Amino acid sequence: MKNIVLLTALLFLVAVIITGCGSDTSGPNGKSVSVSALKHTVWEGDTAVFKVSLSEPNKTGSDLKVFMRVEGTAVEGVDMDSVLNSGFILIPPDSQSAVIKTHVFADSAPEETEHVRLVITGISSSEYGFGLDPAEEVIIMDGDGPTVTDIDGNVYHTVLIGTQTWMLENLRTSRFRNGEQIVSSWFYNNDSSNGAVYGRLYDWYAATDARVLAPAGWHVPTDAEWSQLTNYLGGEQAAGGKLKAVTLWNLPNTGATNESGFTAFPGGSLYSNGYVFFGVNSYFWTSSAYSSGTTWYRSLYYYGSNVTRYHSSRSTGFSVRCVMDN
Repeated sequence: MKNIVLLTALLFLVAVIITGCGSDTSGPNGKSVSVSALKHTVWEGDTAVFKVSLSEPNKTGSDLKVFMRVEGTAVEGVDMDSVLNSGFILIPPDSQSAVIKTHVFADSAPEETEHVRLVITGISSSEYGFGLDPAEEVIIMDGDGPTVTDIDGNVYHTVLIGTQTWMLENLRTSRFRNGEQIVSSWFYNNDSSNGAVYGRLYDWYAATDARVLAPAGWHVPTDAEWSQLTNYLGGEQAAGGKLKAVTLWNLPNTGATNESGFTAFPGGSLYSNGYVFFGVNSYFWTSSAYSSGTTWYRSLYYYGSNVTRYHSSRSTGFSVRCVMDN
């Protein structure tokens, strides 16, 4: 049996060291510097882009130096832009930001979970402080299986679990395999920025439409195929933790190890009363009916390490994770 190891790395940006309880890290006029990620999901071999930003343009008349260091368990797997070779990045006069690019490559490290931190350690002008923005995460993953591309051009990485090959990401296509538009699909909270990590939500009618939701060679799994997956991972009481990603879930994210490589994220759902459970639940359709109006699904929770098998109205919006045809 092929052993697939998924390396999930977190890039925590702006890990600010604050001395003293309640210390104010802004400059004398409230000016600050912060870091944000411009790309939120990165696979090995990709480039992540980070932006260092000032709260106001640089009016000092000279280049501002923002001093940084890179730390964490996966530093050897990240190639920072050469601007950080000397430990700082420059923000020119009248500019408000500068960009750092990070190339991520395989490092053969054995950790299930790795992380890299880009830490602001100082700035060359006393007019600016570090700011108090929370850390932002960039997920770095390594899928060892073949990739598959949907009709919209979205590329999905894959993982072998037992004898099944699963997509590592939730489906996010806006069209059926024949090119026709899917009417009953949504980004969580109607926010397209959620699509890259969490995919789309679909009702069951879209998931099982004769025009086919999944890319060629793939399909929406049956109830039996989901049971095969959870049984392989030790049964429904144990499989949830092995399926859940170790990040982006609300705490305590009980039992999450992602040792299967499935990397389930808490994409929430859409019910008749609106969008709910983002950050706390994953819901996945099966293609198998339970009754004339309901269908089997699987769910994962932030407070448990189990997988729940239950049924729901077919008009509900759930995630879809595809499995490869035999």
